[in-house]
Amino acid sequence: MAYHTTPKMVERKQMHRAKLLQVAIRLFGKQGYHATTVPRIVRESGSSTGSFYFYFRNKDDIFASALEAIGEQVATALNKPLPAHKATVFRRCAWLLKRSFCFWPNIPMRHAS
Repeated sequence: MAYHTTPKMVERKQMHRAKLLQVAIRLFGKQGYHATTVPRIVRESGSSTGSFYFYFRNKDDIFASALEAIGEQVATALNKPLPAHKATVFRRCAWLLKRSFCFWPNIPMRHAS
């Protein structure tokens, strides 16, 4: 019998990868790159090492994916349509700055000790 991928299976795989990535973003943000390990990402995501390596080649790969995901979030936040009442250049700049400053507090950041 041939292997058949169902839409439900694809969705489950996407959710599992997203969970690993979400945990990695949080850990990289709080602990930094060097202190974040693959075993810690696996443990905190409730996953397995085999699952991690199914989706990512290594820590560098998930870090690159994390940066890409954050970049996409920033682009999405900044590329939302500008309201009509913000038509002047000054209002447009103010609106874009406000949107970007509202975005950044949602990204976990490592606090310097």
